[in-house]
Amino acid sequence: MLNFNIMDDSVPVYIYLSVIFIGIFIPFISSLYPIIKGTKITVKDALSDYGISLKERTNKDLYKKNNNVVSRPLLLSIRNTFRKKGRIILTLSTLAVGGMIFMSSLNTGASIMHTIDKLQKISLFDFDIGLKEPADEEKIRETLNSIPGIDNYEGWALAKGTIINRNGTYGNDVELFGIKKYSKQIDPIIKKGRWLKPGDTDGIIVNHLFFEFNPGYKLGDNIEVKIGNKKVSLEIIGVVIRVGPSAAYIDYDYLSDLTGTGDQVSNITIKTKYESLIDKEGVMKNVENDFSRNNIFIGSGMMIDEFTKILEDHFLIIISFLMIMSLFIIAVGGLGLVTTMSMQVIDRTREIGILRAIGASNISIIKTIVIEGLLIGLISWVLTIIFSVPSSMAISYIMGVTFFDLPL
Repeated sequence: MLNFNIMDDSVPVYIYLSVIFIGIFIPFISSLYPIIKGTKITVKDALSDYGISLKERTNKDLYKKNNNVVSRPLLLSIRNTFRKKGRIILTLSTLAVGGMIFMSSLNTGASIMHTIDKLQKISLFDFDIGLKEPADEEKIRETLNSIPGIDNYEGWALAKGTIINRNGTYGNDVELFGIKKYSKQIDPIIKKGRWLKPGDTDGIIVNHLFFEFNPGYKLGDNIEVKIGNKKVSLEIIGVVIRVGPSAAYIDYDYLSDLTGTGDQVSNITIKTKYESLIDKEGVMKNVENDFSRNNIFIGSGMMIDEFTKILEDHFLIIISFLMIMSLFIIAVGGLGLVTTMSMQVIDRTREIGILRAIGASNISIIKTIVIEGLLIGLISWVLTIIFSVPSSMAISYIMGVTFFDLPL
């Protein structure tokens, strides 16, 4: 699915050592502080401990200032929630981090799909066919007109160009597409400058990665390009967003004159009348058969829908992995919440007995403890929302720059 073969499925030794270290020493290190703290308790404090120290008792002014605006059971739940600050911070941190990663995974996945959809809409055609050698455009037109289901098509000129650096040395290669005036097969995303207009015989549109591979140039500069045996000077009049190999667009007639292909085309884009993938594949099959009968040889072919599906499948694996990891963290946070609530109840055994003695019902006590759990969940939810915004932006930016060479 990821377009590479696994050459060696052996697991390095350091992976085993890392797992052993994490499984044995991380729990030990995590429990080291409470163990040391517990061993420092005096015998007197240990025998007289009933779960609540004097420092943790709530100030009576909290009830005096309330003026019956909030019920006392609710105040009691709020007080108990924050009684053990270290414990609640650890619980909230784990839940918030798990929720943050989960939300960031969903947001990043949505950003990736939106970016892919946006990039797909640049191409207004369903098929992109590259020919092994240039073919007569009139012959291609007659062949395609006889195939049902085709809405429109265009023939483009195609050539390989080599950038000539300012010091005279040869630089990077660039794929040149000769686009016809008022093309209906492409809706470019203009990042800088403008698109080709009639008469732009010496203008070139580069993709957004051009300046990264060819530093020193900017919009409006002239670049020297070798096309075949000819060297031409072209003005950079626009920059477009394009994912894939370095490519540029120039006027169709001008490129045809430079390559000497005349009315021959090297690349064909086809738009069908159908929406379903099966119908499109049927049209593509007919095109291949008719081209073969007419001695028009196809070198490469790409269906835009299939290309989009490949991109989505690649990123689906990454996003799914992030979501699974976040679910594990949330599960750990849930166990931490269970432990926290259990410890809260154990620490308050004496308090619960006093409440029962002064007439508190079982329902009231249960309600107090349930509200504590809901309050912890609400706070962790708020923290998740707050922290998921910057984390989503950061992860989306990293994913976009890494895989698309542009922010999502």
